[in-house]
Amino acid sequence: MDGLKTNTHLNTGDTIVFKELPGNAYYINSPCFLTIPNRTIILNGAYLKSEGTHFDAVKILNVHYESGFIYLMIQDLSTKRIYQISHIVGEHYPCIWWLLGWEYLENEILKRVKESINSNCLLEFDFKRNSCS
Repeated sequence: MDGLKTNTHLNTGDTIVFKELPGNAYYINSPCFLTIPNRTIILNGAYLKSEGTHFDAVKILNVHYESGFIYLMIQDLSTKRIYQISHIVGEHYPCIWWLLGWEYLENEILKRVKESINSNCLLEFDFKRNSCS
């Protein structure tokens, strides 16, 4: 829980699945990371973790990659509980949770607002495509 970096990178063929970046940042090639820049997380950064319809604001304390799995030690910002989540890394694995960056979330909300204004429809907050005609 001290934020130590445990792996620097792993390259499988031509596709980078995990890479340490400058500034305590990590690139993780998984659709479960909805962040700006794309699929990049930062140690001690605050994110929104989603599991189904449940959301928690969390801080990333540690990142570890081993044998195709990413392990994140996180802290729930409201309860202060510290726990680990993990996921297999790759494009073709379903996400059991998502990590959303605040900037990504803000951009998505603004995009939905603009789409709704341009189509003269009510704003839909469920992130489904706007279905008005």
